[in-house]
Amino acid sequence: MRTIFYRPLLIPAFLLIGASGCNSSPKPEQIQADSTSVSVQNLRDSNAVRSKSEGVTFRVLAKVVEVNEADSTITINHEKMEGFMEAMEMPYKVGDPSIFKKVRVGTEGHFTVKVIDGEGVITNVHVHGR
Repeated sequence: MRTIFYRPLLIPAFLLIGASGCNSSPKPEQIQADSTSVSVQNLRDSNAVRSKSEGVTFRVLAKVVEVNEADSTITINHEKMEGFMEAMEMPYKVGDPSIFKKVRVGTEGHFTVKVIDGEGVITNVHVHGR
């Protein structure tokens, strides 16, 4: 017959203090990298990629609603861009004119939207069903 010994679970003091609660509201986790502070939650999002000099890039599933080459815009109905905007229909400037050759009204695919200073630009499209 074996004797089983149980060791008491040692919980570090900082966990107990953090779990005990305090009166201040919680602050979002932050990572400091190259003097750019980035929310940990945004880094966890699957459709967002952050870069210090290039803003935020989202890869979102969307459907083309309108193509306007004269204004260099494509209106897409897209999924939520976590940390930037909810799912909606909105026109975006097009960064590369060759994108107009890939899409027409009704085209569905993954659109790469680069956001700098709150402005989104479609930089690439991966069309589904081709």
